This record gives sequence, C-alpha cells and structure tokens, in this order.
Amino acid sequence: MQESKKDEECDSLTDKFKLESDAADGENDELRGALPPSQEDNISSESQETPEELIQRKEIFPRWLKGWGPWKRWTWYRKIRKLDEGGCNFRQERDEEANERSRLPCDEGVELPAIWVTELYTPSTVGGLLKGISELGWEYGRSRDASLTKWMNDVREGRQAGWTSLGLVSPPDAAHLMKERTAPLPSGVSAALPLLMSLTPSLTAFIIVFLFDDDTARSLEKPLREEFTTQTRRDPLFRSWHVIRYVLMNGPVHLGRRIYPPDLIRKEAVKAHLHKLEEACVKWVQDRIPGTFASLSYSRSPTAILLVTEQVRPLSDVARQIGAFDGLAINREYDAWESDEWPGARLVLPRGWDEEGLRLIFSCRRHDAFPEEAGYHNPTSNWTIAQRGDERIRGLLSRWAITCLLDSYHEALAALRDRAAQDGGYRPVRDLKKLRSLARTMLYDIGACTKEAVEFSESGMRYRYNVLEMYYVRKVHGERPLLLKDLIESQCRRGQQVQREASLLSSVLSTSNNLTQTISSIRTQRFVIFLTIVSIGIASWAAFLTYNAPS
Repeated sequence: MQESKKDEECDSLTDKFKLESDAADGENDELRGALPPSQEDNISSESQETPEELIQRKEIFPRWLKGWGPWKRWTWYRKIRKLDEGGCNFRQERDEEANERSRLPCDEGVELPAIWVTELYTPSTVGGLLKGISELGWEYGRSRDASLTKWMNDVREGRQAGWTSLGLVSPPDAAHLMKERTAPLPSGVSAALPLLMSLTPSLTAFIIVFLFDDDTARSLEKPLREEFTTQTRRDPLFRSWHVIRYVLMNGPVHLGRRIYPPDLIRKEAVKAHLHKLEEACVKWVQDRIPGTFASLSYSRSPTAILLVTEQVRPLSDVARQIGAFDGLAINREYDAWESDEWPGARLVLPRGWDEEGLRLIFSCRRHDAFPEEAGYHNPTSNWTIAQRGDERIRGLLSRWAITCLLDSYHEALAALRDRAAQDGGYRPVRDLKKLRSLARTMLYDIGACTKEAVEFSESGMRYRYNVLEMYYVRKVHGERPLLLKDLIESQCRRGQQVQREASLLSSVLSTSNNLTQTISSIRTQRFVIFLTIVSIGIASWAAFLTYNAPS
C-alpha cells in the first residue's frame, strides 16, 4: 500500500513538472517570436503548389524588372556608388600610417622668406613701366635725386647700361628707417627691394623681391604637418544630369573616380599655398607696372622662391626620404643645380608637367646658407638670408626671363600662324588694320628684341657678368653641364627659330594683304565698268527717246 502511494505521488509530481516545463517552453516560444499559425498559413499549407511554382509566381515581377534597360543601368550605377564608398572607407583605415609617412618630421622646419618676380619691357610695353613709376610716386627716392625716367631714356638710347636699385620699399604706415620709397604691398609682405636692369637697349627688366613677415614665412608649416583623409573625387567631366540621361537613354556618363591618399593631398595643398603667395606678388606687379608678360594673356611671369630648412640639407640623401618635400621639389635630382659661389644653396628648375610654371626654386639650410660675414648682426634670420640671396638670384633670374620671353614669342607666333591659316574670309580694311597693329606692336617687338637677345646671349662676359654660375648635380657623359651654357644655347636656338617664324609670318601676311588689295581693286574696276555700261545704256535710251519725240 505504501509503495503504491509513493508511485502515485511520483507520477503526479512528474505530470506537474511536465506541465510546468511545457508552459515555460510556451513562454519562451512567445519571447522568441513564435506565434500560432494564422488562417492564411493554414490555407497556404493546404495548397497544392510545389516550391518551384511558388518561387516562379513570387519572382515574376523582379525578373521582368531586372531585364528592363533603365533598371539595369540604375542598379549598376548604385553598385558603383557603393563600391566607391566602400573602397574609400577601406583606404581611410590606412590614413594614420600614410600621414605619418608623409608628414614633416617634428624636428624639421621649412620657411619661405621671399619671392622674386620679373617683368620685361619692350618698345611696345615700356610705357607701362613709366606710367607705373609715375603713379606709384617712385620717380625720385627719399634720399636720392636721380630720376628714373632719365635713367630709362639713357639705357634705352644706348648711352649707358647696367642696373639701378630703387631702394627699400615698405607700406606707408611701416616704420622702416631705411625705406626709400613707399607703396601698398601684398598681404603678408613686410618690405620689397625693386631693381631696374638694362639687358639690351630694347629690353629692360624689372626685378622685385617681396620679403615676407615671420607668420607668412612659416605658413608652409600648416599643410606640411596637417592631418589629411583619403578622398575620392569624381571625373571633372561628370555632371549630375548625366546620370538621368544615362539611365533613361543610355547616354554617355563619366562615372570614374580618382583616389587621393594623404600624401598626394598634402602635395597638392603645399603647391596650392605656394601658388597663392606667388600669384599675389605677380598680380601686384602686373596691376601696377605691367609689361610684356602681362600683355600676353597665355604667358606667366618668371618667378623665383627661396626655401630655408632647419635640419636637413636640400637635395641630400636624407631629404629624398622625406615625403613632405615632394610638394616643394627640394628632394629630387631632376634639373637640380649647385654652385661653388653659393655652396650652401641648391636650385631646381621647374617641370612643365608638374604645374610649377616658370618658377626657379632655390633652397638652403639655415645655419650654412651663407658664411659668416661682418656687418650682419643676425646672419641666420630670414631677412638677412633673403637680402644676401637677392644679390645672387636676381642676375640669374634676369637671364631666365629671356628664355621665358623667347618661349612666349614662339607660342604667340604659333597662335598667329594657325589663326591666319584658318581665316578664310578677307576684308581689305580689317586686314590692313590687323597687319598694321601686328607690325607696330608684336612683330616689331619680336624682330627687335629677339635679335638683341641673341646678340646678348652670344656676348660672353657681358652676359655672364654678376650672374651665379651653377653646375648640374650629376655628371652627364663624364662632365657636369653648366647652367649658363645651357641657357645661352637654348636662347640662341629659340631666338633663331622665332626670327625665322616671324619673318615667314610677316611675309605671308604681307602677301595675303597684297592679294586682298588686288582682288578688291579688280572688284572695284568691274563695278566701275558696270556703272559705265549702265550710264551708256541710259544715255542711249534718252537720246533715242529725244530723237523719236514729235517736234
């Protein structure tokens, strides 16, 4: 009896435990989202459709949509957008390493003490120099009574040559004790040192160095040390409405993107900052003392900059390992030059494909830029280095400007040649005015200045006087090329080419003008003959009517 009671109690406990566990499972199912089957599920479960038929019935619309052209193109465009975003996010994970590799080292520094700008004046543009000097009030200095206009007349008439300094120029409100002249200067410029140099009787150079204040000189530090993030940029030809045209009508669309890692963005930022400072100085010259480079819309003024490093010597093996120097071009050997007369400095010529314009890039290390010399109380300051560098840079910059001028003339003649060949119409008055304008301005400048520039280049000592002689950093065919020798050879070669093209263009324009006048004369003669015949006819008819009239 007792055993049977124990068995009944165990069975009741077991049943109770099962009921509680089943209830708990039901609660867990509700928490998991399990719901009792609905009426629709019961109906669908009772249907007789196979799984294949059910899939085909549900996907009939997406299949039709996927085959539609606009939908396919829109899907592909969305996929490209997602790939671009995903690729950019993946590359941004490496930005920290890329920034560390391309950033300027903590113990290094780069400053820009000065920028030089050169303008040349030919017979047709010398009026801009004289007018600018008069409007700036620079005819006479504060401590000098020499007239710049008289000096200009003497050198252009061949009575004397050489150069004359205009002294220190500072803003009107600046307290410079040694200032000779005043003028409003570009932002960040504390003073300027202009110079007039007579190259040939028909060619005068204006060279001015803009000395920056400390904040502007150190402004390169920001892009050289800044943190950058990888960017993807669209094709410059892309327009938003191209997507609509592509999706609806399968029109052309430029969906390409360019990836810019931090080192490339840093290089662009450094170049943009240099260009901004340089353009401000160039614009100051072109607005106030315009010359030949300002008159040629497609030409740029030749310039020079001076970069000062703190620890690393420019163009050295250590400098080539610093990625931050890529935008400054002071870590490459291509077109790099050095000099025994200025052993602490290096020069890099501009590369046309690297957006460096006509800029000469000089660089040196601060503590060995110049040897110690009496008279300089602070020999390593930016002010002293820029002034001492001006004595060596301006001569070479004036010779470099001749090369730029001849190249500009070559481009101008090429444009005139193509324009003359493409112009199928002819008008006597218009052609005469155009030819007279060319003959009195550009063609005359090209003829006079090019010949004098070639003679100046071949003059030997006169060309090399007070000009820094530089050597290529490497040997080529067993010897080190000389920069002045290369400039002389290139100027003579380009000058002869320009003279030949100018003569040919002048001959073609003159022949064309003569033919135009001849055709015009023939047309005029035909018109006169026609009027004569008409007059004779009218007179004959009048005589006939008079003769047959009743008396």
